[in-house]
This record gives sequence, structure tokens and C-alpha cells, in this order.
Amino acid sequence: MLDEADRMLDMGFMPDIKRLMKKMPQERQTLFFSATIQSK
Repeated sequence: MLDEADRMLDMGFMPDIKRLMKKMPQERQTLFFSATIQSK
């Protein structure tokens, strides 16, 4: 599970996320969570 996935992507963590995902089993369930709600 990656918490605040949208903020991680905004901050440039995509290479790190890809590296972590390569180390995970091929058969898996991947969940991305964020508590960020955009206000108007």
C-alpha cells in the first residue's frame, strides 16, 4: 500500500515507485490511497 500516492507522484517519486513495484511479486493487488480533497 502506498499512502498519499498522488502527492508522491506530484513530488517526482515515480522512479522510486517503479523500482519498488519491480521488486513485488507479479501476482499482486496494488492499492493507492490519498486523503487529499481539492477544495473550490
